Amino acid sequence: MDEANNPTTNAADTPDIKSSITPIKQVVHKMLPIATMMQMKSLDQLTALTPENIDKLDDRQIREHLQTIMTDLHNILQDK
Repeated sequence: MDEANNPTTNAADTPDIKSSITPIKQVVHKMLPIATMMQMKSLDQLTALTPENIDKLDDRQIREHLQTIMTDLHNILQDK
């Protein structure tokens, strides 16, 4: 994810996010109830990545949502 978001990374070297759609859907499906209970700030981004919605997004949007979720999780863990 960091390499994909690095502006100096060559686009040809950036992994295709579409090849990761299935695992993303699986993780989001499991994570959404927990995120809802925790009232995570990135709940909207998680919802956008659900199996029902993810196919409507392009690679850039998926990467942005994933980055927001990871930042939110990082912040939650740092607070503990």
